[in-house]
This record gives sequence, C-alpha cells and structure tokens, in this order.
Amino acid sequence: MTAPRRDVSLPFLSAVQLVALSADRLKQFSLVAMVGLLAPGSSVDLLKLTLYSQIPVFLLTPVAGVLIDRWNKPLTILTACLCRASILLFVPAVYGQWQSLDAFFLMAGILALFDLMFAPARSALLPEIVSSERLLGANAALWTLGVVGTLLGFVGGGWLIDVYSWQASFHLDAVLYAVAAVFMLPLAFMRRPPRVELARTSLSQALSILHISLREALELVRESRNLRASLLAQTLLFSVGGVLSITAIARIQEVAPDGSARFLSQIAGALIVGLIIGAFATIPFRDRRQPERTVSVGAMVAGVAIAGLGRTSGLVPMSIWAALLGMSISPVFVVTETLMQRASPRQFTGRVFAAREALIKAAYILAAVIATALDTVVGKGPVLVGMGLFLALLGVILERTHWLRTDTTEKS
Repeated sequence: MTAPRRDVSLPFLSAVQLVALSADRLKQFSLVAMVGLLAPGSSVDLLKLTLYSQIPVFLLTPVAGVLIDRWNKPLTILTACLCRASILLFVPAVYGQWQSLDAFFLMAGILALFDLMFAPARSALLPEIVSSERLLGANAALWTLGVVGTLLGFVGGGWLIDVYSWQASFHLDAVLYAVAAVFMLPLAFMRRPPRVELARTSLSQALSILHISLREALELVRESRNLRASLLAQTLLFSVGGVLSITAIARIQEVAPDGSARFLSQIAGALIVGLIIGAFATIPFRDRRQPERTVSVGAMVAGVAIAGLGRTSGLVPMSIWAALLGMSISPVFVVTETLMQRASPRQFTGRVFAAREALIKAAYILAAVIATALDTVVGKGPVLVGMGLFLALLGVILERTHWLRTDTTEKS
C-alpha cells in the first residue's frame, strides 16, 4: 500500500469513528433512557437490556473474527452502519405496536449483531493503514474522537428526549449511521481486494477451517505476553463497565428529578470530558512509561472515583467523580489497544479483536448480573463503594507484583 493512501485513509476512518460512535452512544443512551422513563431505577430491566445487547456478541464473536479476517473490512464496516440505520428507523413503530419494553430489548439484540461486526473490523483495519510507530498516536486520536462522539450522543440524547421526543432520538440515530456509511464509501473503494475465484466449500470443510483459524488465534495469544496482558486489562476494564451500567445508572436515575433524561446525560458528559483529558494525556508519554503501570495506577484512581460516586447524590459531586473516573480509564484502553495491534500479525487481527470482544462481553455480562444481585441485597450505594475499594486495592496489588508486566522486546 502506498504512503499517500495511508494518509487519505486515516481521515476517512477518523470521520467514521466520530459519527458512528456518536450514533452508538445515542442508541445506547436512548435505550437506557426508555428504561428510565418506563421503569425508573429498575436494576432488573437495565440488566435485561444489558443481556439482550451483549449475549449475541459473546456467542458469535468466534465466527465473526474468522469472517472479518476473510472479508473486506471497510465493506464490512459500511454494511454494519447501513443495517443499523435501517433497523433504528423502525424502533418507534415496533414499540407503537407492542407498547412494551420488550420491543426495545429485541431491537437491542438485533442491533448488537451489527455492532459485533463493526468494532473488531475497525480495530483490525487500523494497523493496515497506519505504521506500527504511529499506532499509539492514531489510537489516542481515534479514542478521543470516539469519546467526543460519546459526548455528543449522550448529551444530545438527553436534550432530544426532553425537548422533542424519544422518537426523534431514534430517527436521528438512524441518520447518523447512514452518514457514517457515506464516509466509509471511499475506503471501501480504495481498499477493494483483488477478485479471486472461490472454490465451493462444504459444511464440514467450513467447520474445519473455523476450528483451525480459532486454534491459530489461541496459540498466538498463548505465545504473546503483550496480548495476554492487554486482554486481561481490558477484561477488567469492562467488568467495571458492567457494574457501572447497572448500579451507577440506576442510582443516577433514582436521584434524578422526575422525568429528566438530562440529569443522566450531564453526568455522562462529565465522564466523557474526563475520557478526553485522559486520552490527550496518553499521547505525550508514548512508550516512556511501562504499560502495566498505566493499568495499575488507572485501577487505583478509578476505584477512588467509583467509591465517590457511591457516596454522593448531587449533580456537581457526581459529575466531578465521573470526570475523574474517565481520566483514569481512558489511558488504560489506549495503551492496551496499541499493544494488541502491534502484537497481532495482520492475518490474525480480526480473530484477535473478535476474541477480545468475547472476553470483554463475558466479563461485562457477568459483572452486570452480580451487580444486579448485590443491588437487591445491599443497595446501589454500598455496591459502588465496595467495588471502588476493591478496584483501588487491586491497583495496588498489580503495581507491587508486576503481574501485568509486558514484554518490551516483543515485535508485532
């Protein structure tokens, strides 16, 4: 691939990241907001939404990873955006027929299938258009754009629902996915693979290919310390996200003024500002700090912030703790994502990042289930305080034992 194409490809991928992540977060906020409007403070309904959104991803990631490695990645991303746009247009009509939260749960499950194709394909595509030495900066930039998109989606969602209607939120979401697909079109044309004649494959042969592909990916993870450390760190990160998606959101909806979606979006906005600050703080350091130290320090600070969220109920203090939480977890994701991309041979990137999706979704689901169960026993505040203290202690242990240490000599 020539240098000019690399330079042209990244801006298009950056535009897709910004618009698609805006759509992702607007979709997520809209679904959560509907649970808050129809069943405010219900941890059980939030858990149902989480299960419908995550279980399809967890079950199908092994197949998705193999397919992404064989498919045209830009075309996969474009198709996923178009399909999500089409589905979201029908969400208000489906609810109008059902008049039940089950309509939103069903749509969340269907949309998750296309989310599954988008995320690993985007992560696998980046190393193909950016050189290894530029990956950290590119990941930090894309992460920042994604966080800005998250800010626009969450804050915009609260404003749309409160000022206009929840239907307007879903319709705008569909438009955003369509715009992301338009931005992806140039990449789909520029990166068309050579046309080859495909031999017919029987079902047994296809299953054999799938088994071999998965075994090769697992062998790569077994041999690479950097991949194992990064996968473990991101699994821990999304375990925290699973708890927050249930307990923290339910607590915020519980203390919010009646019927206001903006209270949640304002606190989410503070979290996102923290994520942006954390991403920018990562860029100047590059490889000057050990990646494992980023994870351990991030865990300690995140633990303090989560405990703070469990101890407060006002808009301002919750926003401050949310911003600190964002600043602590953003560098963890940027650094570990870069390590994974550098350690993954190009022919394995789809499978590696699909395996990542399976691990983090499993951790997310398990953490959400445990959080829901604990909420019914001890309440939301104590769950957040307890998890925060545990996370801070875990950070200290990781720092002292160097358990997440990476191999600085490992080559991509």
